[in-house]
Amino acid sequence: MPKETLSIRDKVLLAALRCCGGNTEQPFTAEQLIVTAWEMDRSAFGLRGFEDKFPDSNRLYTNTDGKDGLVAKGHFVKAGERMFRLSPAGLAAATALSPESAEGQLKLERELASQVNKIVSHPVFQDWLKDQTKPSRFHGAGHFWGIAPGTPPRVVRDRLKQVEVTLMVALEHMSQRGTNQLFEERGKPLCDRRDIERCLEFHSTLMKRFERELRVLDPDFQITD
Repeated sequence: MPKETLSIRDKVLLAALRCCGGNTEQPFTAEQLIVTAWEMDRSAFGLRGFEDKFPDSNRLYTNTDGKDGLVAKGHFVKAGERMFRLSPAGLAAATALSPESAEGQLKLERELASQVNKIVSHPVFQDWLKDQTKPSRFHGAGHFWGIAPGTPPRVVRDRLKQVEVTLMVALEHMSQRGTNQLFEERGKPLCDRRDIERCLEFHSTLMKRFERELRVLDPDFQITD
């Protein structure tokens, strides 16, 4: 895709892709990200009046940590103070900006399969498939989401968002590929569309069932349709 047609956010995504090499487990710092973005497009990320000499970190902040930034959209995951990881959704979005890359598509397939497998094979979800009254206590839901009493509100929001976004990206990916299955690296079916739809149903059920507990952890928590 020509550089002129990319938004600033698109360029940040591509810089993140370069920083992590397509590996969603590889963290990168905000400093790495802004320098990489600046090296890719100095006019877009350079300090005003000194575009060829210095990057402007303010250009990065609004597109990562802002209200409508890449973290809020589920494309970035906070990995620490001023550190990020590219989420499967972010990897999908970045790969879509350069769809001609066969290697990028292969990495996307592998990362999606890996992340979706962690979700749909989780024992709390598997127990719910057998008995939909489970889990009856927040501890079980928290185990599925990776949160617990005392988890910071921002982390609560991010982890709930990541479950939803990862599953939705997997469904979209299958639709684009014209298949109802997601495959592992060796071509073995990992799960099908129904598995992912059931897991989204489970995720939604838990949020409604434990809405009170989630509001204690995050006063701004809201269930969206």
